[in-house]
Amino acid sequence: MESGEGEATEFEAFERSSRPLLELVRRLTGLDTSFITSIDWAAQSQTVVFASNTSQLEMTEGSTVDWSDSMCRWAFLSGLEHTVDVPTAYPGSVGGEVLGMQSFLAVPIIEEGATLGTLCGASRSSVAVDEETVGHLRLIADSLAMQMLNQVRHAEDRRRAEGAERLALTDSVTGLANHRAFTIRMEEELARSGRHGTDIAVLAMDVDEFKAVNDSHGHEGGNDVLRALGGVLRSVARIEDTPARLGGDEFALLLPETDEHGAAVTAARVADSFRETTAALGTPATLSIGAASSTSHPRRMLMVAADEALYDSKRRRTADLGAATPPSDRV
Repeated sequence: MESGEGEATEFEAFERSSRPLLELVRRLTGLDTSFITSIDWAAQSQTVVFASNTSQLEMTEGSTVDWSDSMCRWAFLSGLEHTVDVPTAYPGSVGGEVLGMQSFLAVPIIEEGATLGTLCGASRSSVAVDEETVGHLRLIADSLAMQMLNQVRHAEDRRRAEGAERLALTDSVTGLANHRAFTIRMEEELARSGRHGTDIAVLAMDVDEFKAVNDSHGHEGGNDVLRALGGVLRSVARIEDTPARLGGDEFALLLPETDEHGAAVTAARVADSFRETTAALGTPATLSIGAASSTSHPRRMLMVAADEALYDSKRRRTADLGAATPPSDRV
């Protein structure tokens, strides 16, 4: 049997088992539509695989949305598996503003610790789904997980065969995760944090006066400083953390299960170690760091909050330097 024929047979089996289950979901919940999605974390997208629709609301099979626009992302990050007031719970969402959804639920399909997709339902009216019914849906999602895992593995095999994994995930200078890899990991961890109600934090940082470092020590000297920061982040990071170089002298450290205090402690360790390491290299440098935690910020705004905290840190540093400089020496 050709591999393509085997994949088709597996997909057909997946479809045969999925369609009656989706009909069951609609009957259990009373929602206008039920559907199964797959999540492509590498592409940061979500696709409707199968749907059971009514004339009230239709989800198009095969349609794909950016993960940033996904209703499931809203659900995961908010920790609300089910809502009967989409406009309030997920303000500005596509489901609420474009599709007119009033009710929405999303149960993750998880296998081997990875979130592969979702079992969803939606309605244009307020339809409450009790916890016992949601528990039934979790069992249905569990029954779909292994078949979906096979579909995901086949898709990954096809991408590799077609050379679609050409986009690297590692920064060539520091060996850390690059911007793309960090985004993938952060979205996975944000979703996990929201589902389980755990804290999560992120540090955004850049090297102070990095252009001056390059001017004084040359391009390779600048790279030595970047590599030093990479080494510091690796030494400070726990196994579950994700250090990354986002570009230029911009770095980040993702900290699952970390509250505001823990983020501040880690930021201080990074700053102190980096200062000591670069001084020993003969290229002394310091960091500005912004920290944000879901303790104080919505998960969907975490990176924005960390960037804002970083800019505040740099503004304070500039103001402090200005105040410390004699008036006659200021430019």
